[in-house]
Amino acid sequence: IDSPFDDIQNIEVPDDFINKGKFPIIEKTIQLLHEKYDDKDVPIIAPMMGPFTLLSQVFSLKLEGIIKHLNNDIVDVEDALWNINTGLLDEIEFYNDLNVDAIAIFEPDATTKLIEPTMYKNVLKPFLEELSNNNEIPSILHICGDTTNNLENMMTSGFEAISIDSGVDI
Repeated sequence: IDSPFDDIQNIEVPDDFINKGKFPIIEKTIQLLHEKYDDKDVPIIAPMMGPFTLLSQVFSLKLEGIIKHLNNDIVDVEDALWNINTGLLDEIEFYNDLNVDAIAIFEPDATTKLIEPTMYKNVLKPFLEELSNNNEIPSILHICGDTTNNLENMMTSGFEAISIDSGVDI
């Protein structure tokens, strides 16, 4: 599948994206889950991608291109993350309106092998904090791989819970 964006400076989220693609299906699915399970004390947890991972999926140069930009043109990456976060805030509002019990934000591309602690703290953490601060329901942050060196950053990003991989030295 071709990426919709060849230039990191042109990444933007369409205004009406929440009414297209997977979201109408997700809305109907969550409504059905509420109808069937609300009286059974079964939590409904909505999954969503974090900003860094979503950026790596929509940018034509993928993760390697983002890492290169982080080392050479960090402002471009921050601007792209800001644009993506705007859409993710809409997605959080969508899930809040559907009364899910929690939101799990998955950031598999933010593993410590790719994003070292200083980069996480200075570049990614402000965007994750914005997501957690604008959420009305509990949220969980998951980052794949060995995130031992980023545990403190993860725990102070504003989420009610973190999910860690088996490689983390606790």
